[in-house]
Amino acid sequence: MEKKGKFFNLFLAILIAVTAIIGVSFSLPQGEAQAQSIIYVPDDYPLIQAAVDAANTGDTIIVRAGTYKENVNVNKSITLQGEDRNTTIIDAELATVRMSASSTITGFTIKNGTYGVECTNPITPFIDDNIFT
Repeated sequence: MEKKGKFFNLFLAILIAVTAIIGVSFSLPQGEAQAQSIIYVPDDYPLIQAAVDAANTGDTIIVRAGTYKENVNVNKSITLQGEDRNTTIIDAELATVRMSASSTITGFTIKNGTYGVECTNPITPFIDDNIFT
């Protein structure tokens, strides 16, 4: 039994030494998914578009109640969520919200836009619980 224990300890020491000499490193594979983030407007960014620009695919942007006079171009797959569809308002003169990636938009009043929500590519957006005026 004592010989087996010594042999195992010697084998383990050699394995550790060889690993250190040849520089074997163990790391996560490239392309691992990043954790999804929640971004708040205006807490983290003053404008919806600034939050969209900063977001990564899969992130959620929560927009607090208020009126946001801007056009929003969504070009990545994210969730854009208003705090309350009656009090979270996107007010713009043009298309208001342009979507060129499969995204979700929910919980807004979208007003004064030519199109409300315009989908510019063959995408599958999820548009739910919004008011269009």
